[in-house]
Amino acid sequence: LVQVGGNWYQGGTALFEQGAFTTDMDLVVDTTESTIGYRDIPLNEGWNLIGLPLAPADTDIEVVLANIMDNVKTVWNYDLSNVGNPWTSWAPVWGGDLTQMVDCKGYWIDMEVAATLTVEGNSGL
Repeated sequence: LVQVGGNWYQGGTALFEQGAFTTDMDLVVDTTESTIGYRDIPLNEGWNLIGLPLAPADTDIEVVLANIMDNVKTVWNYDLSNVGNPWTSWAPVWGGDLTQMVDCKGYWIDMEVAATLTVEGNSGL
């Protein structure tokens, strides 16, 4: 199912309007249930820009980074919608204001040594 402007669609055709722009689109939606999966993200020594390929069930940064915690120097995120303070960060030593890691955002991770981050989460819509 897809929600567009308060209306729900499952397959078929939907009319999308954005200002003066209108278009018809064929919707093909996979309605199978979401599944929990695992993905490995190889990280190099130094800076790495990543996004989470799954939606973690527990978004706490210490839970998401648990298997590489000993190798993380710091993690940074830039959120343009946070006008007052778009940069947030976290480090194992001092914590920080970046407390959650979610899918659909980018994170800069500075690593002491190369390691593989294993992410567990929801792989469905």
